[in-house]
Amino acid sequence: MGRTARWAAVSLAGALLLTTGLAPTLALAQAQALRPADKRQHTPPPALEDDGLGPGDIYVEADEVADDRNGEVVAATGHAEVRYQGRTIRADHIFYNTQTGAVRATGHVVIVNPDKTVQYGEDILLDDQLRVGVATAFAARLQDNVTIVAGVAVRRNENVNELNHGAFTPCDICTQSGKPKAPTFKIAASRIIQDREHQVIYYTNAVILVKGLPIFYAPVFWHADPTAERRSGFLTPRIEIGNKRGVSVETPYLQVLSPSADLTLSPQFNSTVNPLLNLRLRERFYSGQLDVRAGYTFEKNFDNNFKYDNASSRSYILAKGRFNIDKQWDWGFGAERVTDPSFFRRYSIRDIYSNRGLYGSDTFRLITQLFTQRQDQHSYLSLGFADFQSLRPVGAQTVIENGRPYVRTLFETSKTFPTAAPLIEAHVDEPLLGGKFNFTGNAVALTRDNPVVSVFDPTGVQAAGPQAVATGVPGATAQLRGLKYTNSDRVSARLNWRTSIILPIGARLDPFIQGGGDLYSFGAAKLVNVDPVSGVVSSPKAAKSSLSRGDATVGVDLSYPFVRHDNLGTVVLEPLAELAASPRNKPNPNIPNEDSASFELDEANLFSAHRFSGYDLLESGPRLNLGGRASAYIDGGRSASLLVGRVFRDKIDPDFAKPTGLRGKSSDWITYATIRPLAYLTFFNRARFDADTWRVRREEAGVDVNYQRFFGTLRYNYNQSGLSYGPNFVPVIGRVENAEARAQIFLTQHWGVSINATRDLSHSIWPQAQVGLIYTDECVRLDVIYTHDEILGAKIGASDSIGFRLTLATLGDQPVGVRRNDSR
Repeated sequence: MGRTARWAAVSLAGALLLTTGLAPTLALAQAQALRPADKRQHTPPPALEDDGLGPGDIYVEADEVADDRNGEVVAATGHAEVRYQGRTIRADHIFYNTQTGAVRATGHVVIVNPDKTVQYGEDILLDDQLRVGVATAFAARLQDNVTIVAGVAVRRNENVNELNHGAFTPCDICTQSGKPKAPTFKIAASRIIQDREHQVIYYTNAVILVKGLPIFYAPVFWHADPTAERRSGFLTPRIEIGNKRGVSVETPYLQVLSPSADLTLSPQFNSTVNPLLNLRLRERFYSGQLDVRAGYTFEKNFDNNFKYDNASSRSYILAKGRFNIDKQWDWGFGAERVTDPSFFRRYSIRDIYSNRGLYGSDTFRLITQLFTQRQDQHSYLSLGFADFQSLRPVGAQTVIENGRPYVRTLFETSKTFPTAAPLIEAHVDEPLLGGKFNFTGNAVALTRDNPVVSVFDPTGVQAAGPQAVATGVPGATAQLRGLKYTNSDRVSARLNWRTSIILPIGARLDPFIQGGGDLYSFGAAKLVNVDPVSGVVSSPKAAKSSLSRGDATVGVDLSYPFVRHDNLGTVVLEPLAELAASPRNKPNPNIPNEDSASFELDEANLFSAHRFSGYDLLESGPRLNLGGRASAYIDGGRSASLLVGRVFRDKIDPDFAKPTGLRGKSSDWITYATIRPLAYLTFFNRARFDADTWRVRREEAGVDVNYQRFFGTLRYNYNQSGLSYGPNFVPVIGRVENAEARAQIFLTQHWGVSINATRDLSHSIWPQAQVGLIYTDECVRLDVIYTHDEILGAKIGASDSIGFRLTLATLGDQPVGVRRNDSR
């Protein structure tokens, strides 16, 4: 049985336990090369399982184990297996040189590493330190389903591995039944170098094949190690063909600057307009993070292959940052600016309208802000600055450019938008007298470049809020009284106390007391008459430069739920009421409506003591909010709910315009219903009906589905008192009607379609419509997206394009499909 001085025999004649000072590792280094090498940036490998072997022990097992006459070579033949430090090598024949530590395995060689990666070969030769190794007919199954094959694999040293006539793929190479299949995509090359130290794979004469078809060739090509956390390299390109920029190709490149920072350069090359350079800088700090996106080009304005205006520098920035000062304080900023209102649309910039700070605007409006805030369990304080830019399209006009008529898009002016600095808000919540006490303080200073006029139109024809001087639309009111001003300051304070009482009969009473006051000051303010027909202001009269007011409200909420349980589920009937009373007031033309211009009566504010969203308008007089809610909950996630209610007053509240549905002694009817017949299917409807005629004033209806390979939303919205645009594109109250569909369904395991479309039914246009074809499997995703968009309010500037995006697993970023974040 050999040299017992160095070997310890085990129970089976065909097995040996070798104890030696040599420490050969019986595995190629491909698995090591595809694992993180820098322990400063990556977690160490898990501890080896205890297999009963000592640190220098080698276990050899085979049908026959023998050594030569000199005792230098151990030969294991027939189902040979060697184990050492968590690694296992199996082959038809294994030869181990006890003097040099060299190992040779031939015939169906399989090496299983501690991380469960596997290598295969026909003939493998390794030295004692694994600094040199050679394998023929080599294959390896690595982490993340990665497979590498090569005619010959050579390990140059502990960090570099060379594969000749090899291929790389993260795709399945076998069917579920175990039969071989061609991978969806692979990279074939005459030479592949795995650089473990730098975590990069290099290729010579690389060809990327998808479904067996060569789609890309490069004499030199490289990409990051698939298991590397983050490496520099090219990301997935975006290709688009349309009538705005012709053929457009965007090729992002990620440059890792440090373990906590990276820079992405995304040049966009276009066939009909000059290139656009996009960049994105991201960095994490100990106290926070920074994210800056920007773009630059030098070009004329253009639309649908038609250029106009002069060529000039055009750019944008979308940036945000947030940082901790201590456990309670932090600060941050948001920067959103663009040189042209149509820039984002013309260059198909994505992810525009997301909140980048403390203050959120809405779609088609950008906000630049700087803020700091403090927050603990019972209090909150913020101090900030905000400035706005509008990108909202409102119509079009015909102009002559180079002797050719052209319909140019008109955008909402930003001149009526103020700069808010400072913005101060404070909240304090404390228990008091068996209830909850809340204090809210708010202060703001608004500064504009141009004067505005704030009017109140009880007919609801004129939109609420400050408007540019000398603008207006025909309405029922011959003349309106308003305030013309440029700058304004306001300081407000509100106190609120509320408690809850459960009566013996099961009814719940929530009494509350609210009160507060406001201080206003204005610069060069004048009371004027506004002619809605011409928009002309006249009869200026000096207004108060400062004023104050106070308010108080007492009330109680009442609910009395009736509950019934049976074998089918639970039914709840709940009458609801709120009684509130405040001093009466009338519209004050000296107080502009800056923060309460947008109002809609619905189920969310039906039982609110004050329904206005801001501080400038106050609800007054006694009012009674009545309603009822019925709910049913059935096993299996099924449910249904219906809420019905309305508001009653003893007199008309003049602060509410007629289209709000709250101006009369009794309000419009409010309903809200949801039905979930199945756990994955939900129908919903919210509506407002005229108090006298039951005519629909507002309705939102839709369905949400999320079932296996299908999810989607279909939504219809109708509003008789929505914000629209009248003559000269002045904002007015008018009918708004649109429908929206968002869905994705996979018809088979790999093929799917998607839709993301909005239809403006009021103007019979498609503001945005996208239809996508998707193919995906374990290692490839292909999106083909058709996009059509038009300007809201006028059928102009329509554009069509087809975009392509091919994402290969382990190469580049993740696919976005047709999802776009173009709304806040």
